[in-house]
Amino acid sequence: MSIRTSNAIKLYGTDEHVQPMQTLRAGPVSCKFDQGAIRFIKVHGKEAIRNIAIVIRDKDWGTYPPRLSDVTIQQDANEFTVSYNAKCKDNQQEICYRATITGLPDGTITFTGKFSATTDFLTNRTGFVVLHPVNGVAGQPVKIESVTGDIEHAVFPELINPIQPFKNIRALTHQVLPTTSVCCRMTGDTFEMEDQRQWNDASYKTYVRPLALPWPFTIQQSTSLEQSVELTLLENNSNNNSNNSNNATEQTANLYSDHQPEKCIIKLSKSDHVKPMPRIGLGLEPQHLAGATACKALLAKLAPQQIVVWHELKKHSSEHLKQAAQLCNNGNIAIELQAVIPDDDFEAEIAELAAQCNAAKLHPSAVHVTPVIYLNSIMPGPTWPKVTDLATIYSEVRKHFPGIPIGGGMLSFFPELNRHRPPTEQLDFISHASNTITHACDDISVTENLEALPYIIKTCRSFADNKPYHVGPSSIGMRFNPYGSKTMENPNNVRIAMARMDPRQRGLVNAAWTTGYVSHLIRGGVDCINLHAPTGEFGIFNHHEFWQQPGFDGTGKEVYPVYHVLAGLTHAAGKPQLTTHSSMSREVEVFGYENNGKLVVWIANLTDTAQQVELTGLKTDFRHISTLSPETFESCTDSTKGFKPTTTGNRIIALHLDPYVVVELTEEARS
Repeated sequence: MSIRTSNAIKLYGTDEHVQPMQTLRAGPVSCKFDQGAIRFIKVHGKEAIRNIAIVIRDKDWGTYPPRLSDVTIQQDANEFTVSYNAKCKDNQQEICYRATITGLPDGTITFTGKFSATTDFLTNRTGFVVLHPVNGVAGQPVKIESVTGDIEHAVFPELINPIQPFKNIRALTHQVLPTTSVCCRMTGDTFEMEDQRQWNDASYKTYVRPLALPWPFTIQQSTSLEQSVELTLLENNSNNNSNNSNNATEQTANLYSDHQPEKCIIKLSKSDHVKPMPRIGLGLEPQHLAGATACKALLAKLAPQQIVVWHELKKHSSEHLKQAAQLCNNGNIAIELQAVIPDDDFEAEIAELAAQCNAAKLHPSAVHVTPVIYLNSIMPGPTWPKVTDLATIYSEVRKHFPGIPIGGGMLSFFPELNRHRPPTEQLDFISHASNTITHACDDISVTENLEALPYIIKTCRSFADNKPYHVGPSSIGMRFNPYGSKTMENPNNVRIAMARMDPRQRGLVNAAWTTGYVSHLIRGGVDCINLHAPTGEFGIFNHHEFWQQPGFDGTGKEVYPVYHVLAGLTHAAGKPQLTTHSSMSREVEVFGYENNGKLVVWIANLTDTAQQVELTGLKTDFRHISTLSPETFESCTDSTKGFKPTTTGNRIIALHLDPYVVVELTEEARS
């Protein structure tokens, strides 16, 4: 049953209004003012700093959205001034600050915050965060001035550093153009940097208050603080950095450049060493067994290669495993069991897990067991909580599940895996999950963060000992919070960092995000990709839930747009991959494969602006196009059959893609 649905619901799953960003200019520098922060700070059109923001976090690392007031913006010909008041509060506490941002004709940017705690304020972080971009910066030189004035010459890490690469920072200077460097000076506290790529953020983050100090900490009522960040431009010596000047400016022309190319060039080719498309799975948590069972016919039609079943030994029973086995047997779907044990008596617990599987007649295709403590994020250090060694755990699991592949790594996210790398010699595969809204939840960040995936894959490969690589289950939303006591509630169906229920799960943006996500993982040679879930917060089937689902509640619709991307992937598993390359990977991503003599290519616009695409490389005969767009939203969500190809009279060699549109191109059969 079709209904009238707003464009915002179709795209984002929510009608929440998003304030548009405003461009500011100061001499050779431009930036975007966005809800109190400045983003995409460019020098002569090249991105130098991704973001400068005042960030207030609670004791669970949840980010308070600032409530701005008295915002004034004055833009003159060559300079600007911004000022505003902001308040961060919940039912227990409140802090206020006054912010001023100035840009001068010589390109100097100064951002100052003056804070005052209205109540005692318990926080993990309060103050400035500066983000350096990744592409064009990773592996490049940086000069670090410490709080004591010492100078160190280093490089931004290429592989992802599990701990802070730089500490005790006062200023960071890096080259942006052959003739220009940017110095970022931070005052008011001691700053340090973490490699935020491991959280799937496309940035290096420099933040206030070292993590070696206790957290959470309390800012006492009426306490006043002041911090500032200043950016200045430095002219480089013509002979200085000559070996690095080319690399420093080799950034793909993309969203962050003031000089956008006219079109994205997608190159398709075949490799001499053809790889098969990865297996595709869904996640399944016990609380959503009933919903998934209600959609078992849709699940069987989707035909994923596996379901990743989550099972906590002391919370769930063999009955949960029995229901999962019955559901998967209905569709002849394999089960990868992800099991959490208390680790009070690991031998008895693993034996009990095996007994529960036998009682449930659940025969897993793979097993990954972890002590519950590894669901928490634990910083590396000289002391480690009492826990059974992972090699011992894996060896015991193998005793009780003979002949079954044993997985290891972390059931949480890549930072936890990177910080505690498992003994790979004991494993048949290595795995971790990811989410994209740990630190920021705006639409740009959601797809921008896909830039971090190649670095995650490369870093994991560096210690995975060539083991098969599984990723997921992964979604935009956060399955659980390793960094605090809970994920964030989202009763108003809006964009919230660290929330389980993200409304974009139901929107076209999720179909685009999923296409971009798997494109990077396919290109990185990941063997099995697990995404989303049948129903629930990460669902792909429309099912009654305990939260509002505008555009879907009471409509009789069968699926969310992302279903069709997954359907394409599940039916492509094992098929020969195409080698693909996008000249504007930030904006447009692509994957492709060969199916019974025909080429099939999926392309997604990852941005909120239209993109022009040209196909090159292989001589293709694409004449069929299926489109996920606002115009096809109703038919594509009404039914699993709604994603229908349109046959064109001419070969498709160029495309115009509207915001967050996903297309599937298929060839005519070749003789």
